[in-house]
Amino acid sequence: MVKTLNRFFGKSKAIHLREIIERPTREPSIISNNWTLFVTNYIAGFLFSFSITFLYYISFYFDQKALLLSSLTQFINMFGSMLIILFIDPRIMGAIDDGRGNNEIHILTSSRILVHVTLVILLIFIK
Repeated sequence: MVKTLNRFFGKSKAIHLREIIERPTREPSIISNNWTLFVTNYIAGFLFSFSITFLYYISFYFDQKALLLSSLTQFINMFGSMLIILFIDPRIMGAIDDGRGNNEIHILTSSRILVHVTLVILLIFIK
């Protein structure tokens, strides 16, 4: 079975331990990649949470616009999904492949906690 698969897909190349250990370091940029990940995840999480929490909350006051606000929720969620798919997921998957995904998970978690704190503060001031 292995010989048949190797015939179709070719044999796998040898793994050299030296290439794995000596990975090139990345150059630091003007704005740290950690901050861009934090801000992007904050915006995506805010879009998701804001659209669900506040648009449904507002729809209780405007009964005639409930269907429009429900559709607007999906529209706003689309932008949050695009941010996650285009910017956050590739960064997280690359970090996990490099073996340093723990730092990114901490950044994502702290960003989401800050989003929820922001939304609670907004809900307090709306009343």
